[in-house]
Order: sequence, then structure tokens, then C-alpha cells
Amino acid sequence: MAGTGLFPAWIGKALVADAVFGRAYASVSERERALLKTALVRSWEWSAPSEVVSRRTETLLRSGLRAVTRSAPRPALALFFD
Repeated sequence: MAGTGLFPAWIGKALVADAVFGRAYASVSERERALLKTALVRSWEWSAPSEVVSRRTETLLRSGLRAVTRSAPRPALALFFD
């Protein structure tokens, strides 16, 4: 996926300007700011870069069947608040 910086190229038009975000952030209560900060920190925990880029695990079951699990990082994360 082609992109610039941290975001994929297609999302550029939908990003909120810093000034707009700043005004919205200033207009909410301390409790709501705390919830927003917590959600942002959790998003880092869920999708932070790691040393493992992708993983494939294959398990051979007693029945002779194989269970294959693959994982890879998500290309982007979007948080929506209402």
C-alpha cells in the first residue's frame, strides 16, 4: 500500500487539521480528554511496531490435520469517537 508518512495515501483528504483537532480537544471536559488519551494509548498497544513483522504457525494435530495461523500488522488504524 503506497503511503506518505504514517498514513496510507488514500486517507490524506480525511485527516483533521491540527488547529481543528486542537479546538475540539479544548472544548471537551477533563474526563473526556482522559478517555481520548486512554484510547490513543491503547491503540499503540494494539498496533505498535514490533520486531516480528509477520508470523506463521503450523500445528500438527493428533488427527493428522494441520492448523495454520498467519498474522501480520494492520496497514492502518482508525479511531472514531462520537
